[in-house]
Amino acid sequence: MKMNHYMTRYMDEQMNEVYVSWIQINFFKWSYQFSKRYYVNGKRQTKMP
Repeated sequence: MKMNHYMTRYMDEQMNEVYVSWIQINFFKWSYQFSKRYYVNGKRQTKMP
C-alpha cells in the first residue's frame, strides 16, 4: 500500500490561479482518490464549476 499527495496548478480562463490537491492511495492494482480540495487565488473553494 502506498499513499501519495498530489497538487497541480493552472490558470483558468479569467486568469485566476487555481490549485487542486488530493490524496491518493494505491492498494495493489487499485487506486483510490479522496480529499480533493480546490483553491482559487489562495482561497479555498468548496466546489469548482
